Amino acid sequence: MSPQEPADSDLIDRAIVGNAESWRVLVQRHRRYVLATARSAVKDANDTDDVAQDAFLCLFRSLARLREKESVTAYLHSVTKHCAVHVARASARRKQEEGEANAMRHGSALPLTDCDNLRAEHAALLVAIEKLPARQRGIFRMRYLEERSVREIAAATHIAEGTVRATVHHAVSALRRKLRVPR
Repeated sequence: MSPQEPADSDLIDRAIVGNAESWRVLVQRHRRYVLATARSAVKDANDTDDVAQDAFLCLFRSLARLREKESVTAYLHSVTKHCAVHVARASARRKQEEGEANAMRHGSALPLTDCDNLRAEHAALLVAIEKLPARQRGIFRMRYLEERSVREIAAATHIAEGTVRATVHHAVSALRRKLRVPR
């Protein structure tokens, strides 16, 4: 960014009041970074643009609530990773549904036993996560479902990094006990 280019915080302030050009400049400034982050987070290259679009949509919806307007890149990193998880899940569901539809059209039966076992294990894991204490549940979700780093979780929750690590450890241990998973 050259000295005459406006800072992200200035662009955000202008975009909040409806300045479309400021929003365009903000998107252009961060587009390559968001696309690179999305590309590293999804397996299917076709999903990259969807992830980037979702990330910028989240940014737009959050403009007025951003606390540290100077750290747009950090926010976009976190939200892009989060969007990638959702897009990847949707893509996997879509592919599974297409496969099931093709199998039904061609009269072949699907091996449901493995799918049923995975679904049952997934359901049991979700129930076990919901039974964790609120703090463990929240930090576990941020770490494993949102794929946030310990540092990001510590910053978001205002908890020391060591405490975040310990909370993650206790949550994983509790889930292993509840699900009877050997170490």
